[in-house]
Amino acid sequence: MNRFISAVLFASFLIGTGAIAQAAETYNCHGTEPFWSIEFDQTSGTYADPMNESVAVKVDNKREAAGFSAGVATVFDIYANGKKAVVAVTMNSCNNGMSDEEFDYQVVIIGNDDVLMGCCRVTK
Repeated sequence: MNRFISAVLFASFLIGTGAIAQAAETYNCHGTEPFWSIEFDQTSGTYADPMNESVAVKVDNKREAAGFSAGVATVFDIYANGKKAVVAVTMNSCNNGMSDEEFDYQVVIIGNDDVLMGCCRVTK
């Protein structure tokens, strides 16, 4: 096998095992009634709603659904102001009910007192 093909196969193995970092995704999610938004990557982000100022969030503990391809169902823990919430992003067609725009991902945020649902865009 020539060296180029060997190098490509080895790099593919390293990426697949996580030994080489893959491009981080950015999640841009929002919901209506109540209106809110969150934009985050694998380490940090910003949550906002009309009643409060934007709040910086720490993002941790990314998990993928067992038995499915990466990105089909991804769960994160987020922390802000001493509170924890769980964010679940699933590859599922979504419409926010306020526009004709379709999104490829749906999000559920589960906090201590609230459960929010909305739509997401995921970019690399």
